Amino acid sequence: MSCTELMSCLKVLNSYWEKLWTRVPLYYFPPLGDLNTFAIILVQCLWSYAVFNWELWSKEDGTDLDYSTSTVVTTLVGTLAFILPLNLSAALSKNSSCLNNYNAFAGDIIALAWDTIAFKGRDNSDQNVRIMMDILVALPALVKHSFRGTLDLEKSTTRDNQPFSDTQGGKEVTTMFNKTPDGMSVVDICFFKLLDYQKDLTQNKISPLNTAAQKSWERAYSSWGNMGSLSTYNPPVLFTYVLNVALFLYIGLIPFTLKSQQIHVVWQTGLIAYFFFGLNLAGSKVGNAFAEGAQGFQTVTGAQKSATKALEQIWMSRASVYKGGSNNPNKFWNEVDLKYV
Repeated sequence: MSCTELMSCLKVLNSYWEKLWTRVPLYYFPPLGDLNTFAIILVQCLWSYAVFNWELWSKEDGTDLDYSTSTVVTTLVGTLAFILPLNLSAALSKNSSCLNNYNAFAGDIIALAWDTIAFKGRDNSDQNVRIMMDILVALPALVKHSFRGTLDLEKSTTRDNQPFSDTQGGKEVTTMFNKTPDGMSVVDICFFKLLDYQKDLTQNKISPLNTAAQKSWERAYSSWGNMGSLSTYNPPVLFTYVLNVALFLYIGLIPFTLKSQQIHVVWQTGLIAYFFFGLNLAGSKVGNAFAEGAQGFQTVTGAQKSATKALEQIWMSRASVYKGGSNNPNKFWNEVDLKYV
């Protein structure tokens, strides 16, 4: 079996394992839902059993070993009791900041959509408005998948559930990205095109759109930048190495310290490993608010779906903001729709 095939099999196994632990009552033990953590805890139990079975803590005459691991274990406990909560606190803060910035970003994108439609009146018949809405409706999902590393323009959708790459706005974003794949990101290009069309809509006109839309654009782009800064931050390598070494030394030495418990050392060390590695897992995963299929912590997926739905609703109810010119406010918009089909 090749290395690629092996990695593919492990990926499938990990996916199946995560789905298995989404069921009740397994759902209440999220650390075991991570295959790596489960394997480490299992190895810990096997190692403890081996220590007990082979009587590694005793000499042949039945006396204790000439040395004690209690001092080292106590030091490791103190180290882990300090580092693990610190790591988890930083992860929770990062998660909260990313969620807050994403919610602010989604709100500003919605405000920009209202600004674009509501302040244009009859000029909403401009094709530029439709292109801007193509981009705006797609943006919440594009941002989420950009940070997740799964962004695919061919699979992205926009207003009326159209493939983003089939719309005029999507085609322009895709073309610009393909010309400079190592330059601006897809999201940056989307913001650039929004600013470009916003300029065309307000050119040579004095309108509330000039200031309102500009401020919404600036706030949304600021939130996007803040999310990028938070998402790309990783703990110092020195911190991570010290934590990992302390964890593995602890689980390796703890059976010798609990030797008096005999066979009970197996479940006791397994339980200790569950909590220590559970905290370590939480600290390493909770900080990623853009994770896919996350268990036990909040991600931006709910906010993204709500924002996309709200943007689609703004597009569908655009006729309700048109005032005057007809006793039937839908008449004008029906004519516009037919014009641009």
